[in-house]
Amino acid sequence: MVQHYVMEHSRLGIPMMMSSECPHGHQALGGGLLPVNLAAGATFDPALLSEGYKACGKQLKSGHVELALMSALDMARDPRWGRSEECYSEDPCLAAAMAKAAVTGMQSTGVGSVEGVGRVGAVFQEDRLCPQLTAEENVALVLTAEQYKVKTQYKEQIRDDLIQLGLDDEALALPARKLSGGQKRRTALLRALWAESDTLLLDEPFTGMDPAVMKKAAAMLKARCGTKPTLLATHDQEAIRELGWKVIELG
Repeated sequence: MVQHYVMEHSRLGIPMMMSSECPHGHQALGGGLLPVNLAAGATFDPALLSEGYKACGKQLKSGHVELALMSALDMARDPRWGRSEECYSEDPCLAAAMAKAAVTGMQSTGVGSVEGVGRVGAVFQEDRLCPQLTAEENVALVLTAEQYKVKTQYKEQIRDDLIQLGLDDEALALPARKLSGGQKRRTALLRALWAESDTLLLDEPFTGMDPAVMKKAAAMLKARCGTKPTLLATHDQEAIRELGWKVIELG
């Protein structure tokens, strides 16, 4: 009923995605709550947590909710942090195991899973680079196991791509935390293009790039994505003209 109203009364007629806060269970009236993550982590029982989130997912599904907003990968490294209860552990292995259990339990009911898009490559609103790694090492993180066996060959190709996008030898030697905003963005875009994917989601991928570099990045994007479904959000009119793709204006 809500979807019908949204589609009939909005300009684009696009169905909305229903979401709900689920930091530890379904945070809604009548929702089933689970122990906070810190307590769940203390059980050392991923299978139990998975069952809990499976029950949570069934509740969400019954309310036509498709997206659960969960706290999963925060690390409890400083007890003074005011939201330490959202962390499963200070141990990365335990935290990863519990986060995987929560997500797989939830997605087993169909909540939070997207069908038909296959593997997704993405440029996020934030660059999401590993700050201690170089640009080249950040891109190499998405190499497949087979590519990693001959990493030297692919590292040379990655380095050539970064040089093509304007990173010089000095920038290539720096950890990502010391790169400029535009250099980080170019690295994030290249990482998305190197990742094996069936669909690309790109959020403002040209931020911080001067016109000359943007044109090179746009040309590389067009060449690499081919016929792959690509959804790009940008305010850069020049980039839109450079790409020549179909545009949907929002707002």
